[in-house]
Amino acid sequence: MDDNQCTAVDTPIDHTRIVWEGDSSIAKLSKSILQSLAVDQLKQKDTGEFTTNSPIYSDPTDPIPVKVNQQIWFNIIRHRNSDSSTPTLSLFQSFASALHDTDHSLTFLPISSSKQDLPALSNKVQIKNVDNNRILTYFKPYFTRQHYSLSGYMYISSAMTLEELKQSPTILEWLECNRYSIKPSPSNDEEMVQVGALCFGSECIYREDLKEAICKHSSWVFPLASRPPVLHLTKGDFKGPKKSTKMIFVCTERSRQLEVAGVLTNLYDGTTKEYPNRIMLIFFLLHDNIQHDSTYLQQIIYNHEKILRGRNSTVHSRTM
Repeated sequence: MDDNQCTAVDTPIDHTRIVWEGDSSIAKLSKSILQSLAVDQLKQKDTGEFTTNSPIYSDPTDPIPVKVNQQIWFNIIRHRNSDSSTPTLSLFQSFASALHDTDHSLTFLPISSSKQDLPALSNKVQIKNVDNNRILTYFKPYFTRQHYSLSGYMYISSAMTLEELKQSPTILEWLECNRYSIKPSPSNDEEMVQVGALCFGSECIYREDLKEAICKHSSWVFPLASRPPVLHLTKGDFKGPKKSTKMIFVCTERSRQLEVAGVLTNLYDGTTKEYPNRIMLIFFLLHDNIQHDSTYLQQIIYNHEKILRGRNSTVHSRTM
């Protein structure tokens, strides 16, 4: 036979070198493979062949981290020196698109707890099709007849935290260019609603001190509830049919508005209180189901401004 001629020769198999898996399940098979790869990596380290570019193998049974969308309530607030000529609807569509560009899984949820069966805004086509009526499903403005401001509450579902959204380049640029800021809502359980205004109180009252004084008052007790309501004070325009004036507004969770209104109606009844500065305040109830007469609203504004003018003139005369 020619020495260069190749012939098929049956090579005996060394069965001692074969590891048979008694259980062919994926988990056990993967574990066996992983152990073999780990042994190979140890040999590579001993021989100096292992580098930082070498693959690192993980146990296939280890849990894979999956981001779960979280529901977030937040406030968006316009800065005082911002341009107010852009319509609210345009601002909303622009901001919503920027958020969706940052997190493609982000959706806008209906604000009202009674409208949770309505569809969420989950893509740019839906955002673009929002009109001046539908926007109120996904955006709660601070005040009625708010046509050129995006200040208010929003409710979203996102795989990112609010802080991560705020720090993303797209949102940072939008907030800076449009002169807005965002922060977590006072309540992350439900929507905040406006329940009333504190008449005869200057907008210059430090609201955090006033809020603290209310929450520490002996009447701020709710024995039938697991916790007190969330209280939030804002300032804005109290609008009448002919003119408006600056006032402090009281906001709380929708499900707790009647409780808060009851306490504040009794607390701020026109008598002086220790804070603020022993001046009188009157709580004026604002509710979706209450329609105030236009003449009555004008009278409230007139009395409010008259008392503030008298108070300011008294302070001025004392400093002369």
